[in-house]
Amino acid sequence: MLKSDLVQTDKYSIKILLRRKNLRFLRRINLIKKTLAIIGKTTHKLKNTIGIIIVLISLNLNAQKIEKTEHLLIGKWNFVNMIDSTGTIIKEKTFKLSPEMKTMGLNGIEIIKRPDLLLQENGEYTNYWSEGKTESGFWEFDKNCSNILFKLRISPNDSYIKSLKKYDAISKKSKDGFYYQKPIKREIHFIKNDSLVMNESVGYYLIYKKE
Repeated sequence: MLKSDLVQTDKYSIKILLRRKNLRFLRRINLIKKTLAIIGKTTHKLKNTIGIIIVLISLNLNAQKIEKTEHLLIGKWNFVNMIDSTGTIIKEKTFKLSPEMKTMGLNGIEIIKRPDLLLQENGEYTNYWSEGKTESGFWEFDKNCSNILFKLRISPNDSYIKSLKKYDAISKKSKDGFYYQKPIKREIHFIKNDSLVMNESVGYYLIYKKE
């Protein structure tokens, strides 16, 4: 093979890589636009759209932004919708039942309901479900990777306590008399004064509006 052939091959490879990169960029822009539209319909306002898109694209926060992010998290967040990676609103999901799920009486179909979320400055949080049920625990912001870690408080009298112990889903009983769920990680994909987007699982995102 001639040297010119190698050069041409390299140029072709670079073009392919750039094309793929551009496609990923466009997909992300489309997801961002759909997410902003959902938030906009809920809040009836959509300001500084270009600035928001730039923030969403750049997920690596500097020290100043990290400090601001942690401050912005404090408060009551009302759940709006779950979306997938295309920006489609998800109303229900199907999932494969694990042995522990079967013992809890689950049927493999989930109607998407998520609680409103209160994050307090003292490190405690409370989930407010639409049925009037509440649950609480501790949260912390991981500055190294812009994640929120949640540790749900479990009563020793909880009806699922045996299953949770069996499948090692909770820690040993704490000094306060409660058990705590092993930390759940939520990556922050976007936060502004009144809007928050976090991942729940691969390809699924939770949208919140500040009260």
